[in-house]
Amino acid sequence: MRSAPAAGSFDRQAAPLSRVAPPVLPWTQVRIESGGKSVVVARPQAGELPALVTSMLASTSDEAPPGAPGRLRLELAQGDETLGVLDEVAEGWRWTPMREAAPARLLRADPGIAASLRSEAQRLLRR
Repeated sequence: MRSAPAAGSFDRQAAPLSRVAPPVLPWTQVRIESGGKSVVVARPQAGELPALVTSMLASTSDEAPPGAPGRLRLELAQGDETLGVLDEVAEGWRWTPMREAAPARLLRADPGIAASLRSEAQRLLRR
């Protein structure tokens, strides 16, 4: 027979990762900008980008200080409404939500995911 927990104790469970955006952000297109070039890509034609964005946004994060646009920018939109912007900055990737009033976050993503996101975005930009 299992005894009742001691007074003042609690069941310790691992806390879920804090997310900066919903697990599946409903974006339908992405504008990718870098080095004066820009391209708009519909989500179904974005290759591995949707999965990489989802992984990136599931990363832990810290509040990001205000800063200039990054060297690589991904503007996620649903139709004409911008949902948020992922910028590659010197410190990593910064997420700035546009739909809700929330501060920008510096994402602490796995380096492999960050590199894959950069590579896939650059590939799409070159098309």
